[in-house]
Amino acid sequence: MIETIKIGKTNLLTQCIRYFLNDFDCQQQMSYIDENLTKIYLMLNKMLERNIVNLQLDYQYSDLWDIVQKSEVYLSDSRHIEEASDFELVNLCIDIIKQLLEINPEKTMILWENIDHLLTTEEYEYVVKACEDITKKYDIYFIFTTSLQQYVYVTESTIEGIHVYNAENFIFPEIEKVQNFVNNHYPYYKEWSKEELYKVIKNNVHKIGMKGYLEEDKNIVVLKLINDTFIEKEVKKEQAHLEESSFLLHGNML
Repeated sequence: MIETIKIGKTNLLTQCIRYFLNDFDCQQQMSYIDENLTKIYLMLNKMLERNIVNLQLDYQYSDLWDIVQKSEVYLSDSRHIEEASDFELVNLCIDIIKQLLEINPEKTMILWENIDHLLTTEEYEYVVKACEDITKKYDIYFIFTTSLQQYVYVTESTIEGIHVYNAENFIFPEIEKVQNFVNNHYPYYKEWSKEELYKVIKNNVHKIGMKGYLEEDKNIVVLKLINDTFIEKEVKKEQAHLEESSFLLHGNML
């Protein structure tokens, strides 16, 4: 992420600054710099001519961009970018992405790879929510890859975008299908709310398609339903009912 925020040849911040430079007239200032650099090079070349034969220095006007590219990046509180926390860096990246889309709202895809290893679960949900808000305004897609338990943002609008890759692969349908399936196949009569299922999915999504999950916990009932039939997921932490224990140990969906 630091490389995204540092100024380089192709990164996001560099693109943003190029747009800023094009947005206002800085030719007069650039010409002033060019004029003074030309004078400096003339003086240097006179010294070289007197002391080192057949050697001259020169620069191109376009090289002035290198001055910007070699700029050091600091936070507003004067800390160097290297001192920023991972959460600060992610939010800076999001701000840059929003600014680029504001300037040039083209179709875009952003991959956030394994940022679950850098953030707390609360920070992770904040970031995903911020990205979801951006998608409501621009033609942009965000992909988050995660491997840590509970690092998933589950809502009615995001559930169909959750893909699970384990021994078996699974793509979530809309929450209504999940809810109907679990309610219709649960070992005893229980009406599952969407909110309960969101919590269960968050706690257990990484286990879908895996072998050898615990067979005693009530929270595995919905997971077993999904894994046995490959339509959806898991449940909550209470003591298992007799019917649930029996289903976990012996039940099988055809």
